[in-house]
Amino acid sequence: ATEGEPYDLELRIITANDETKWVRAQGQPWFDTGGDLVGIRGTFHDIHKRKEREQRLESLSESIRTLTVAKTTNAVAEQTVEISEEVFGQSVTALWRYNEENERLVPWTATDEAAETAAKGGGIGPMDSESMEMDLFHAGESVMFDDYQSVENISHPNVPLGGILFFPLGEYGLLSIGSPHVGAFDQTERNLLSILAD
Repeated sequence: ATEGEPYDLELRIITANDETKWVRAQGQPWFDTGGDLVGIRGTFHDIHKRKEREQRLESLSESIRTLTVAKTTNAVAEQTVEISEEVFGQSVTALWRYNEENERLVPWTATDEAAETAAKGGGIGPMDSESMEMDLFHAGESVMFDDYQSVENISHPNVPLGGILFFPLGEYGLLSIGSPHVGAFDQTERNLLSILAD
């Protein structure tokens, strides 16, 4: 800005309470009638929560890439569910393994809260070949729904889920991260999902 150029930056600052926070600083030069730079007009926006989520998702993405060093596929599955729960702050997280012989996704591992939520609607069951979830798995598409119950051809119509994220994991299976609340995931999670899907 000292050169008279506008700026738009994401910065880490230390507050008066000695906390580190992320902010977005935007500014425009301010010139007098003679064309001399006399100041800067700008704003600071608190973007700390968004940056934390972005960093957690990047961590998740990297963790998923490195899970291949785990000793067993069950260890990989359990670690994936734990990481996902931490990154998205949602404890209704489950993983289904692809069963090629029966052309379905079968329950692999889940958080306790996912099992409890699913029990209210018949339990965590398989996802059959004609389901929306199998279509996502085969397409390799990560997707988010604001209201799982409003989606056609779902595998678990009686499970009380609202917002839900689905992440296909290559040829291995499908990860779901859900919430009992409709619209539980905001634009930040949508952005994080798109980062993970890349």
